[in-house]
Amino acid sequence: MSYFLTKGMPLTNIMVNNTNKSVVESRNSAIRDMLGRAASGKYDWFVFMDRDHWPTKDTDEFLNEIEGYDVIGAAYDVGSKRTWANPDAIHMGTVRVRAEVLTTIQPPWFAFRCSDDGTDITMCECDYFKRKCQDAGYKVTRRGWTEHDSKHTWKTHH
Repeated sequence: MSYFLTKGMPLTNIMVNNTNKSVVESRNSAIRDMLGRAASGKYDWFVFMDRDHWPTKDTDEFLNEIEGYDVIGAAYDVGSKRTWANPDAIHMGTVRVRAEVLTTIQPPWFAFRCSDDGTDITMCECDYFKRKCQDAGYKVTRRGWTEHDSKHTWKTHH
């Protein structure tokens, strides 16, 4: 995995979040922790990859420079084909974000939206982040593929 992340990227630091928080807390904490690095100007992009994802040869397209885009998500198996029916859909399991985006949009970067009575999630944290980016004028796209252990079998191996 670290070879994948450092291939052609000389200024690469791998950060691992080992605390057991909710997905929203973990993603917001990761960005907060990276803001100091983003402000240093040494980093142009940040890559987020959940621990149950791994790169394949089809992931290279995700890493290639894609002119005019600021947030690039990779597709992966989520158990439902309709998840990817919208060509603009991205999910945060594997995503690449220009550092400028993280320093520009205000927290919370990720949040769930619920129905008025709180019984249904009406917007996932992925769509919330994507919309925040788009509202701030950033361009979002989906490219490439990563593998995803959607059954979470990795938990039995650690």
